Amino acid sequence: MKLGTILPTKSSLLAGDAHAEMLYQKRERIGATIGGERRVVGGEVRWYTSDNEFAVVSRSLVIKWFEIRDGYEYSKR
Repeated sequence: MKLGTILPTKSSLLAGDAHAEMLYQKRERIGATIGGERRVVGGEVRWYTSDNEFAVVSRSLVIKWFEIRDGYEYSKR
């Protein structure tokens, strides 16, 4: 048995794109339930509930909260 490179097919690329779009839509729907202002910071979508508190929706669709203190971001929960 030889080891080799497995190249993507057109259908596998399309399936990957469809899955990524589905996750994006789910993250947006979950984020919209947080309320506050949606901002993109450094490519990351954040939902600000105040000037020093925001949440992100992780890839595993979990809401993670952060607080900004003294210019640094700290996990809240």
